[in-house]
Amino acid sequence: PTYQDDGDDKSTPVRDESGFSFDDAESELEHDAPKTPVIVDDAAVDEVSDNVGEPEKALETASFDDISDKVSENDLSRILCGASRPGHFDGVLTVVMKLLNIIRPENAYFGEKDFQQYKLLDGMVKAFFMNVNIIPCPIVREENGLAISSRNRKLSETGLKTAPKLHEVLTDKSSLEEKKAELEKAGFKIDYLTEQDGRLYAAVFLEDVRLIDNVRCE
Repeated sequence: PTYQDDGDDKSTPVRDESGFSFDDAESELEHDAPKTPVIVDDAAVDEVSDNVGEPEKALETASFDDISDKVSENDLSRILCGASRPGHFDGVLTVVMKLLNIIRPENAYFGEKDFQQYKLLDGMVKAFFMNVNIIPCPIVREENGLAISSRNRKLSETGLKTAPKLHEVLTDKSSLEEKKAELEKAGFKIDYLTEQDGRLYAAVFLEDVRLIDNVRCE
């Protein structure tokens, strides 16, 4: 099974075919953490830390690689991102369950940019009666509508000018087929673009960079 960093797409547990590992995750944390304070339930979070206090001892001895026992979901995890990345969400669910069992937080916050991942994690904690609330965080966007992501920095200057077209097309009033045609004309390669449970989901490639987004259907 493999795990991706996000909603942001690189794969779990814990190393995928491209060689992604927790070392990569640490480098992305170093890049993303200093940027902006986060507002959580009206409280400003001024610092992002990978130091978890007492449970740190458990993390030092916890094994995330070569997992033989895993959490698996058989419905939502098989469609959308799961269809083109088999085993991805098995890794996500397994690693996050391990982390939540070690940390034991009251609340855990996950971005809505990977809404499928949020729904799977929310379903997992309810199915296993875990004493934690999975809280969705609204997508943070650039002024041009592009969902903020560490993957955006892999785009060229031209790609960054094109990328906001994804959100623009998702929110216009055209049909699914018209949206697909417009995105392909703009230079996107479509992995999927579909409606599911009142939301419009998309995963596309632009300059070989995989971008995801979703919006509530009007």
